[in-house]
Amino acid sequence: MAGFEICIYIGIAAMALAALLFAAGSARFLIKRKSIGRKLDEEYGNPQKYKSRQEGTITWPQ
Repeated sequence: MAGFEICIYIGIAAMALAALLFAAGSARFLIKRKSIGRKLDEEYGNPQKYKSRQEGTITWPQ
């Protein structure tokens, strides 16, 4: 086996590993999506509820 063939196989293995890590990260995000959203709402609030699209103005909390 020549040196360049080994490099090709190492590259294929690295791409397969990257694909597996991507799939694992995506699955983790999909599972934790709701808890991440809840934590962000607790820390930063929900700024979308202060926008009023009908009037074109921003309603500030009292």
